[in-house]
Amino acid sequence: MVHAHYWLSGLAASLAYPATPLVATLHTSAAGKNRQLAAGQVAEPDSRYQAEQEVLDRIWALVVNTPQEAEQMLADYRLDPAKVQLISPGVDSSVFRPLPGVSPAHAGSSQKARLVFAGRPQPLKGPHLVVEALPLLPTDLEVSFDLVGSSGSGYEQSLLARAEELGLADRIRLLPAQAPEQLAQTLREADLVVVPSSSETFGLLALEAQACGSPVLASNIPGLASILEDGVSGLLVDSPTPAAWAKAIERAVRNPQLRQRLGRAGAAAARERTWQTTAQKLHQLYQNILTQTQKEKP
Repeated sequence: MVHAHYWLSGLAASLAYPATPLVATLHTSAAGKNRQLAAGQVAEPDSRYQAEQEVLDRIWALVVNTPQEAEQMLADYRLDPAKVQLISPGVDSSVFRPLPGVSPAHAGSSQKARLVFAGRPQPLKGPHLVVEALPLLPTDLEVSFDLVGSSGSGYEQSLLARAEELGLADRIRLLPAQAPEQLAQTLREADLVVVPSSSETFGLLALEAQACGSPVLASNIPGLASILEDGVSGLLVDSPTPAAWAKAIERAVRNPQLRQRLGRAGAAAARERTWQTTAQKLHQLYQNILTQTQKEKP
């Protein structure tokens, strides 16, 4: 059996092992990304959609991360509902966990805050929204922004250039990708973790930030709304515009008690989502498929 992650891996597995049972997790789909295109983004080509359908035509199971993803896949592709399996990713609670006295979200400042974005910087992930939002904030707020990660495309350099144009060069830092333990510490030290993506099947960074006890501000899209309960374990931004993000950032920065409350609730919610649970569900799925293949052998 092969479990392929992403459509390219699924296509490769279909070609290399045509007689082997195939499980697929697409993570993103052409139809899903095209539905949520932000301004200036290029649509996925028809060839990708067709390749994804070829993979789905021969899978034994499609693993999806959220109920919303299951609904979208069934609506967008030719797919047997019985093959769709809901198994959400988890978090390593031995690494991503709160440490007393570390998070500045507990410091109580209502005028100064450090925002953190982590992941591969690209338009789909939306860090430009935060860059463009910063000059819209009231002048009495001191808000800095750290971008953790690299794209290999130079996109993050364009963000730094734009920050220079906006007079924000001293408030925005670009940091290299970090190992899990270092990333966990970075998330703990953030006043606010931002996830401004226009498309996410599952916002793993948001979950990891929650597990660290950090308040999270994220786009109101299915893959993030399934993790964050707005106003309870995080804050969701309805509109992918700098103005909307500026308004949400100001609200969170001016209300340290809200950030503290979100951090505590997020940490509690994250404790229910572990990799151990994910692994157990995947193991059972694999066993069921292998048992079925044995029964079907002549």
